[in-house]
Amino acid sequence: MPKEAEKKTAKVVVKIDAGLKRLYAQAMKRYQDATRKGRMAWHERYEALAALVEHDPPMFIAGGYSTEEEFFKTEVEEARQTVYRNMRVA
Repeated sequence: MPKEAEKKTAKVVVKIDAGLKRLYAQAMKRYQDATRKGRMAWHERYEALAALVEHDPPMFIAGGYSTEEEFFKTEVEEARQTVYRNMRVA
């Protein structure tokens, strides 16, 4: 492939609003606390995840994640489909 045809990528730096970062930290603390509590806090866990994902803009961006799949894989360790199903139930 000729060098001209190769795609060039550049690192994009996104400044995150301090308010969004604060909301992200609060929601992550809520999620982590619910995760530690186990089954007794199942609803709270998925409600916290819903807040992180459904916020406009999504709060996970403030955590350094560019996609929800990346966030789910790293923080939740569950498949996207499972997380969305559980968020709907919660």
